Amino acid sequence: MNQTAAILFFSRTAQSEAQAKPLVLGKTKAEKIAALAIQQAKKTALSTGLPVFHVSEKQQRGETFGERFANAFEDIFAQGFENVIAIGNDCLTLTSDNILKAAKLLETNPSVLGSATDGGAYLIGLNKAVFQKNDFQNIHWQTNSTFLELVQFVENQLFTTIFLSQKSDIDSALDWNKTVQSVPVFLRKKLLQLLNTALLKLSSRVLLPLNDFFLSTSIAMRAPPSVI
Repeated sequence: MNQTAAILFFSRTAQSEAQAKPLVLGKTKAEKIAALAIQQAKKTALSTGLPVFHVSEKQQRGETFGERFANAFEDIFAQGFENVIAIGNDCLTLTSDNILKAAKLLETNPSVLGSATDGGAYLIGLNKAVFQKNDFQNIHWQTNSTFLELVQFVENQLFTTIFLSQKSDIDSALDWNKTVQSVPVFLRKKLLQLLNTALLKLSSRVLLPLNDFFLSTSIAMRAPPSVI
């Protein structure tokens, strides 16, 4: 196989995601929302037409997040792909166009990154030449320094990075309240239905009654600035 680019969809299962990020009160609702986010991310990836490798925790290998993430990259490169584009399930505003843009940029650039507002990354696109497994897995993943360390990781090898526009991940209740207004209308309706709230008229000025549903605790960030 000698494909140019493949998508690494790196995620937890819905059950584990809900446990790690209890964004709503109630286990059942949390799992349903997590499952919807995973389904949406996978649908977005598949709609690009690029090969997609969904690596959930059941397929992941390694003791730390960095080891598991690096192993997933290595496995896809080993199948003959020159470029890997990694995404997670916690950026609901990610589109297929964003991913295809990254794939196009990787044809002539060694690295494409999309920064999250929390200091992580919602998209990591790397050429095989950039991937150095040991250094990659030792990045401080799931922290507010992840994105800057990714940029440094690339620069340390004398490569350059192209940056996509910044987006918000959903790692806490505050992130959720900021992001829900930006997702596509059909997805917003589904989320509202899952929360058993009344379906209001959806407009740019809508204020959703979310406070009773969301927790105020912060959750650890994922990895899976400048703008294109």
